[in-house]
Amino acid sequence: MLRSAAATWLFAADDGGTAAWTLVDGQLRPMWRAGDAGTSPVVAGGLLFVYDPGGGVRVYDAPTGRRIAKLECGRGHWNSPIVVDGRIALPEGNSNDHATSGILDIWRLR
Repeated sequence: MLRSAAATWLFAADDGGTAAWTLVDGQLRPMWRAGDAGTSPVVAGGLLFVYDPGGGVRVYDAPTGRRIAKLECGRGHWNSPIVVDGRIALPEGNSNDHATSGILDIWRLR
């Protein structure tokens, strides 16, 4: 969720795509939709980070839905981007595999 002076935003993603709504006068109003599948949308600094289980993190301008970048990474299952201190971190893989080692991707925002 993102709150600005003008609106409260809600973001959701699933196999069918990624979408944004605003809450206005107690009603959700659709603002944009992208056909890219995803999980666990995270908002930070006006950007929306959405993990694609097929591999990659898509970065959108949160208010417009314009795709800014795709950060390359491996496949996974319901992985969530972590955004802190100008960095994006994402574990690869599937926790259901019970692996004892893995890969942690880290990118830096410009």
